[in-house]
Amino acid sequence: LAVATMIVEHCANRLIVLDDATHDRGAALISHMPHVIATAMINELVDNPDRNIAAALAAGSWRDMTRVALTDPNRTRAMVEEDATNVAALLRGMAGRLTAMADVLGHIGVQGGTDADDDMRLAQFFAQGQPFRDYKAASKAPDYADRCATAELAIPEHGWQRALLESARRGEHVIRFEDDHHVVTQVRSAV
Repeated sequence: LAVATMIVEHCANRLIVLDDATHDRGAALISHMPHVIATAMINELVDNPDRNIAAALAAGSWRDMTRVALTDPNRTRAMVEEDATNVAALLRGMAGRLTAMADVLGHIGVQGGTDADDDMRLAQFFAQGQPFRDYKAASKAPDYADRCATAELAIPEHGWQRALLESARRGEHVIRFEDDHHVVTQVRSAV
């Protein structure tokens, strides 16, 4: 509690409480899997006979998508191996998403255009992430922190870890400790 209080009060910061498994799943999603995907992208470029043309055409989207692949590959490999189970599950899920999109695009190519099913699947694919786009846009506003809702959360003596983990899952960050059994949270990362 002393360290947590120091983080939120003396460092004017906020925190979320996680268990090890939740942390590892989250890190795999936002760090480890993207490293593998970025590396796969540069591997795809290196293996392509048009790689030099593609490299000459590369701009912002390529730069942004492959930045992490430029880190030391041994460091990336060690990080990914350490969390292999979570990364593997995410990669399988991503492979399924990409295969589904490839199927739609392949159908469009064969048909020479879209049909109603293709339109629906394309619209759904590109719209599904809108909650994240909205969250990122809102979080860039200068007054974002001031507009985030706050609430007091009672922390039970037994099961406090679960209460704080569920708070984090709702996108709430602890911004103040009122006492040992009450914290003030702010909704900061709700997608």
